[in-house]
Formats: sequence, structure tokens, C-alpha cells
Amino acid sequence: MPTMTLTVARIDPPKPNGKKGTIVGTDGQVIYAYPDKTTQFAPGRTYQIEYSTSDWKGKTFNNLESFVQIAAPVTTSAPRAEPFVSGTYRPTETISAPTVTTPSVDERIFVQGMVQNFIRSGEVTLDNVETAVTKMRGVWKRTLGRAAIQQQMEAAE
Repeated sequence: MPTMTLTVARIDPPKPNGKKGTIVGTDGQVIYAYPDKTTQFAPGRTYQIEYSTSDWKGKTFNNLESFVQIAAPVTTSAPRAEPFVSGTYRPTETISAPTVTTPSVDERIFVQGMVQNFIRSGEVTLDNVETAVTKMRGVWKRTLGRAAIQQQMEAAE
């Protein structure tokens, strides 16, 4: 029985009304196999494959008979400096942030959009952008921001 070494590039399921899927190698070689066998292959891994051949409509097909994995995929990513521990976060350095009230994402989007439109229209310049931001944050808090605060209070109850 013929054998080949195949590094898997991709695995295709059977076509509609088809019985066998295909295992395609990085070199373009194709092996046909039943789904219960194709699920045992993984892209990037290398296998020693025994196969049989069959001819149909003038075309030769390679059919999987048996296989053995001979190499795992080669990883090129650098190893992590520290292993991940679920549920913990330990920054490597202390980050000091200003003690300013952090606006919500919605507030930031609202303020940015409004100030951006004022800049485009010429109503706001670099000289008065800080004032415009402060005013738009006030508008947010007096209008749309109240709904967000009320939702947070109701959720806390």
C-alpha cells in the first residue's frame, strides 16, 4: 500500500450529498476520507498516511486507509513571560492616573461628536475647545446622562 507524508493545510467537509471530505496538504496533495477520520486531523500537523487509489470518471483519487501523526505544529510565537492565572491582574508597574471623574463611554462619544461638529462648522477653535468640552459634558449630564444615572440607581436597588 502506498504511503505519503502530509502536512495538513486545511480540512474540507464532504460536499452536499457526498460521503467523504478532503484533507489538503501544504504541497497541494489531496486525501479523501470519511468524516469520522477527517476530524482526527489538525491543520499544521504532519502525518504519515497509508492510502489506496481509485479511479472514477478518468480521475485518480487517494483514499485514506490509516495514518499516524509524526509532528506537531511548529509555533513561532514567543513564550509568555508569566503564565496566566485566572482571576488575577497584577500590573508590573504602578500607574498613577489623575483623580478626575472618568466619563462613561456614551458620554465620551457624545462629547466628541458634538465638539467635532462644532470644530467643523467653525464655531469652536483651538482657543476655546476646552470650554466647548466642558459645556458638552454639562449638556450630557443634564439631558442624556440622567437616564444613565437613573438606570444605574435602579439596577442597584
